[in-house]
Amino acid sequence: MLIKFIKRLLSLIRLMVLRPFFFRIGKKVHIDLSCDFKNIKYLSLGNRVIFDQDFWIMCIPNNSSELEKRKRGPCIIIDDGVVFGRRLVLSAAHQIHIHKNVLFAPNVYVSDHSHSYTKIDVPIKNQGICDINAVEIGENGWIGINVVILPGTKIGKNCVIGANSVVKGIFPDNVIIAGAPAKIIKKYGKRKWIRIN
Repeated sequence: MLIKFIKRLLSLIRLMVLRPFFFRIGKKVHIDLSCDFKNIKYLSLGNRVIFDQDFWIMCIPNNSSELEKRKRGPCIIIDDGVVFGRRLVLSAAHQIHIHKNVLFAPNVYVSDHSHSYTKIDVPIKNQGICDINAVEIGENGWIGINVVILPGTKIGKNCVIGANSVVKGIFPDNVIIAGAPAKIIKKYGKRKWIRIN
Protein backbone atom coordinates (compact mmCIF):
# COMPACT_ATOMS: atom_id res chain seq x y z
CA MET A 1 0.00 0.00 0.00
CA LEU A 2 2.85 2.38 0.85
CA ILE A 3 4.61 1.67 -2.46
CA LYS A 4 1.40 2.38 -4.39
CA PHE A 5 0.99 5.67 -2.51
CA ILE A 6 4.60 6.69 -3.23
CA LYS A 7 4.22 5.88 -6.95
CA ARG A 8 1.01 7.93 -7.11
CA LEU A 9 2.69 10.84 -5.33
CA LEU A 10 5.70 10.73 -7.69
CA SER A 11 3.32 10.59 -10.65
CA LEU A 12 1.52 13.73 -9.41
CA ILE A 13 4.82 15.56 -8.90
CA ARG A 14 5.99 14.60 -12.40
CA LEU A 15 2.70 15.86 -13.86
CA MET A 16 3.01 19.19 -12.03
CA VAL A 17 6.53 19.65 -13.41
CA LEU A 18 5.52 18.71 -16.98
CA ARG A 19 2.17 20.57 -17.03
CA PRO A 20 3.51 23.86 -18.51
CA PHE A 21 5.13 21.99 -21.41
CA PHE A 22 1.96 20.38 -22.81
CA PHE A 23 0.03 22.12 -25.61
CA ARG A 24 -2.98 21.72 -23.30
CA ILE A 25 -3.70 19.52 -20.31
CA GLY A 26 -7.01 19.19 -18.50
CA LYS A 27 -7.93 18.39 -14.91
CA LYS A 28 -7.70 15.02 -13.14
CA VAL A 29 -5.25 13.54 -15.65
CA HIS A 30 -3.33 10.47 -14.47
CA ILE A 31 -0.06 9.50 -16.13
CA ASP A 32 1.78 6.47 -14.77
CA LEU A 33 5.47 7.02 -14.01
CA SER A 34 6.47 4.42 -16.60
CA CYS A 35 4.94 6.42 -19.49
CA ASP A 36 7.30 7.96 -22.01
CA PHE A 37 6.49 11.16 -23.95
CA LYS A 38 8.34 12.83 -26.83
CA ASN A 39 7.56 16.42 -27.87
CA ILE A 40 4.71 16.96 -25.40
CA LYS A 41 4.36 20.55 -26.58
CA TYR A 42 2.25 19.07 -29.42
CA LEU A 43 0.07 16.97 -27.10
CA SER A 44 -3.40 18.11 -25.99
CA LEU A 45 -5.10 16.21 -23.15
CA GLY A 46 -8.67 16.71 -21.97
CA ASN A 47 -10.03 16.17 -18.46
CA ARG A 48 -9.94 12.78 -16.71
CA VAL A 49 -7.57 11.14 -19.19
CA ILE A 50 -5.86 8.04 -17.76
CA PHE A 51 -2.58 6.55 -19.02
CA ASP A 52 -1.80 3.11 -17.58
CA GLN A 53 1.71 1.63 -17.39
CA ASP A 54 4.35 1.47 -20.13
CA PHE A 55 2.72 3.91 -22.52
CA TRP A 56 4.75 5.53 -25.33
CA ILE A 57 3.49 8.64 -27.09
CA MET A 58 5.43 10.61 -29.68
CA CYS A 59 4.82 13.65 -31.84
CA ILE A 60 7.36 13.37 -34.64
CA PRO A 61 8.97 16.52 -35.97
CA ASN A 62 8.48 16.82 -39.72
CA ASN A 63 9.50 19.37 -42.32
CA SER A 64 7.14 22.07 -41.01
CA SER A 65 8.73 25.00 -39.28
CA GLU A 66 8.24 25.38 -35.54
CA LEU A 67 5.94 28.37 -36.15
CA GLU A 68 3.79 26.42 -38.64
CA LYS A 69 3.42 23.56 -36.17
CA ARG A 70 2.32 25.88 -33.37
CA LYS A 71 -0.24 27.53 -35.69
CA ARG A 72 -1.55 24.13 -36.80
CA GLY A 73 -2.06 23.01 -33.24
CA PRO A 74 -1.34 19.75 -31.47
CA CYS A 75 -0.27 16.54 -33.23
CA ILE A 76 -2.15 14.36 -30.78
CA ILE A 77 -5.52 15.42 -29.35
CA ILE A 78 -7.06 13.29 -26.62
CA ASP A 79 -10.48 14.47 -25.47
CA ASP A 80 -12.13 14.08 -22.04
CA GLY A 81 -12.54 10.73 -20.33
CA VAL A 82 -10.26 8.62 -22.53
CA VAL A 83 -8.73 5.62 -20.73
CA PHE A 84 -5.64 3.86 -22.08
CA GLY A 85 -4.63 0.33 -21.08
CA ARG A 86 -1.04 -0.79 -20.65
CA ARG A 87 1.67 -0.79 -23.30
CA LEU A 88 0.00 1.56 -25.77
CA VAL A 89 1.87 3.35 -28.57
CA LEU A 90 0.65 6.58 -30.18
CA SER A 91 2.90 8.05 -32.85
CA ALA A 92 1.92 11.11 -34.90
CA ALA A 93 3.65 13.12 -37.62
CA HIS A 94 0.46 14.98 -38.64
CA GLN A 95 -2.49 14.33 -36.30
CA ILE A 96 -4.22 11.69 -34.21
CA HIS A 97 -7.52 12.78 -32.66
CA ILE A 98 -9.17 10.53 -30.08
CA HIS A 99 -12.63 11.79 -29.13
CA LYS A 100 -14.15 11.59 -25.65
CA ASN A 101 -14.74 8.45 -23.56
CA VAL A 102 -12.85 5.96 -25.71
CA LEU A 103 -11.59 2.88 -23.84
CA PHE A 104 -8.35 1.23 -24.98
CA ALA A 105 -7.36 -2.32 -24.00
CA PRO A 106 -3.63 -3.14 -23.60
CA ASN A 107 -1.11 -3.43 -26.45
CA VAL A 108 -2.75 -1.05 -28.94
CA TYR A 109 -0.70 0.71 -31.64
CA VAL A 110 -1.99 3.86 -33.40
CA SER A 111 0.04 5.74 -36.00
CA ASP A 112 -0.64 8.32 -38.70
CA HIS A 113 2.45 7.35 -40.72
CA SER A 114 4.55 4.40 -41.88
CA HIS A 115 8.26 3.74 -42.24
CA SER A 116 9.57 4.18 -45.76
CA TYR A 117 11.21 1.07 -47.24
CA THR A 118 11.55 1.92 -50.94
CA LYS A 119 15.37 1.91 -51.15
CA ILE A 120 16.77 -1.57 -50.61
CA ASP A 121 20.35 -0.25 -50.36
CA VAL A 122 19.46 2.06 -47.42
CA PRO A 123 18.57 0.70 -43.96
CA ILE A 124 14.86 1.21 -43.27
CA LYS A 125 15.69 3.10 -40.06
CA ASN A 126 17.44 5.73 -42.21
CA GLN A 127 14.68 6.18 -44.80
CA GLY A 128 12.33 8.30 -42.72
CA ILE A 129 8.55 8.13 -42.70
CA CYS A 130 5.87 8.15 -45.40
CA ASP A 131 2.11 7.70 -45.92
CA ILE A 132 1.38 10.50 -43.46
CA ASN A 133 -2.40 10.73 -43.05
CA ALA A 134 -4.49 11.81 -40.04
CA VAL A 135 -6.23 9.27 -37.79
CA GLU A 136 -9.53 9.94 -36.01
CA ILE A 137 -11.28 7.74 -33.45
CA GLY A 138 -14.89 8.67 -32.63
CA GLU A 139 -16.31 9.06 -29.14
CA ASN A 140 -17.54 6.27 -26.85
CA GLY A 141 -15.60 3.55 -28.64
CA TRP A 142 -13.83 0.46 -27.36
CA ILE A 143 -10.52 -0.61 -28.87
CA GLY A 144 -9.74 -4.26 -28.09
CA ILE A 145 -6.44 -5.85 -27.10
CA ASN A 146 -3.57 -5.99 -29.65
CA VAL A 147 -5.30 -3.70 -32.19
CA VAL A 148 -3.26 -1.84 -34.82
CA ILE A 149 -4.76 1.36 -36.30
CA LEU A 150 -3.00 2.51 -39.47
CA PRO A 151 -2.61 5.92 -41.19
CA GLY A 152 -5.70 7.54 -42.68
CA THR A 153 -8.15 5.55 -40.55
CA LYS A 154 -11.37 7.25 -39.43
CA ILE A 155 -13.53 5.36 -36.94
CA GLY A 156 -17.05 6.61 -36.16
CA LYS A 157 -18.80 7.03 -32.79
CA ASN A 158 -19.77 4.07 -30.59
CA CYS A 159 -17.59 1.60 -32.48
CA VAL A 160 -16.07 -1.59 -31.08
CA ILE A 161 -12.84 -2.94 -32.57
CA GLY A 162 -12.24 -6.63 -31.95
CA ALA A 163 -9.03 -8.03 -30.49
CA ASN A 164 -6.03 -8.50 -32.82
CA SER A 165 -7.57 -6.38 -35.61
CA VAL A 166 -5.54 -4.41 -38.15
CA VAL A 167 -7.64 -1.35 -39.01
CA LYS A 168 -7.29 0.86 -42.09
CA GLY A 169 -10.06 2.80 -43.79
CA ILE A 170 -13.17 4.80 -43.00
CA PHE A 171 -15.83 3.26 -40.76
CA PRO A 172 -19.27 4.71 -39.90
CA ASP A 173 -20.83 5.17 -36.45
CA ASN A 174 -22.25 2.26 -34.45
CA VAL A 175 -20.41 -0.71 -35.94
CA ILE A 176 -18.25 -3.59 -34.72
CA ILE A 177 -15.03 -3.94 -36.69
CA ALA A 178 -12.80 -7.02 -36.58
CA GLY A 179 -10.18 -8.94 -38.53
CA ALA A 180 -6.89 -8.47 -40.31
CA PRO A 181 -7.63 -6.56 -42.43
CA ALA A 182 -10.53 -5.29 -40.35
CA LYS A 183 -14.03 -5.11 -41.78
CA ILE A 184 -17.48 -4.37 -40.39
CA ILE A 185 -18.99 -7.52 -38.88
CA LYS A 186 -21.98 -6.01 -37.04
CA LYS A 187 -23.96 -2.79 -37.03
CA TYR A 188 -26.32 -1.39 -34.43
CA GLY A 189 -29.98 -1.14 -35.40
CA LYS A 190 -33.39 -1.72 -33.82
CA ARG A 191 -31.79 -1.55 -30.34
CA LYS A 192 -29.40 -4.48 -30.93
CA TRP A 193 -26.26 -5.50 -32.79
CA ILE A 194 -27.04 -7.08 -36.18
CA ARG A 195 -24.52 -9.34 -37.94
CA ILE A 196 -23.42 -8.27 -41.43
CA ASN A 197 -23.13 -11.12 -43.99
